[in-house]
Amino acid sequence: SVSSDDPGIFGCSLLDEYALLHEVNGFTPSEVLQVAGNAWECSFLSPAERGAFRLLPPLAAADAGGD
Repeated sequence: SVSSDDPGIFGCSLLDEYALLHEVNGFTPSEVLQVAGNAWECSFLSPAERGAFRLLPPLAAADAGGD
């Protein structure tokens, strides 16, 4: 996963970090979504809560293999 560490000090956001994955490191949109999905899977959410997030349109599209 990626994180924004300390946005108040470093002036970054989570969105900026995901953009860097794509723009600098060459991640495809599906790969960036997979990284975001991995964060949900590794979180302290219950299995039901994690399942609900997997139904969000961008993550559902990544699950289906869409870019």
